[in-house]
Amino acid sequence: MKVYRMNSDEQWIELSKALAGGTGRLVSIVRQRTGKEYGRGDDRKRYGDDVVRETVQIGVSYGRLLMESREQIATLDNEASALEIFQTLNARRLNVTQESVDAVTVADVMEAIKRIRSGLENHEERTARNTQAGQWEPMTLDDGTTIQGLRRMVDDPERVHLWGSSMGAATVLIPAPNGRKPPTKSKPATVAKAAVDRLLPLRRFYAANVSTVSRFTGDGITYEGGIVAL
Repeated sequence: MKVYRMNSDEQWIELSKALAGGTGRLVSIVRQRTGKEYGRGDDRKRYGDDVVRETVQIGVSYGRLLMESREQIATLDNEASALEIFQTLNARRLNVTQESVDAVTVADVMEAIKRIRSGLENHEERTARNTQAGQWEPMTLDDGTTIQGLRRMVDDPERVHLWGSSMGAATVLIPAPNGRKPPTKSKPATVAKAAVDRLLPLRRFYAANVSTVSRFTGDGITYEGGIVAL
């Protein structure tokens, strides 16, 4: 068994070769989530930085999930679907206060569906105008082979992300010291949009900086503590 330390482009190529089998490969990933800081002054804390195990289908393209989301939102663009979403609003699932959920109306949900549908239809145009567009590039080998599942930042080649589709909920191995983010008081439009977004395939899009990954297993590859064994 060869052991590679991930500190040069040559070792990334070795990992890339191992991943070169194409789309659809399931891998298990253990990583620490970044979390986010909330609060002011002495009350400011970081929440949501759990250590989790996730199952990911690597190499699933963002474009595919976008297309599936467009198809899905089209089926939701009716009053019956808006009513069903409204009736299943859940404050804990959306991590908002019950007061925020109680303020939402069916009309808010219907408007959220239409806004999200319009946004998905105009996604490419907005992306083209976005100054951040094009900052990621596929990992490629010297022969030009594109590696499914790995993308590298153009301006920072050592920053590499695993991309794919999340397969189900993550398993929390070590809870965040401060727990999950406290429920927030949100506007009806924000709550309605979050509820609709949860139903779309784009919600499964997965991107994780490999520097946060402590273990990566799948199809004969084991990556642990900054080492990849092939």
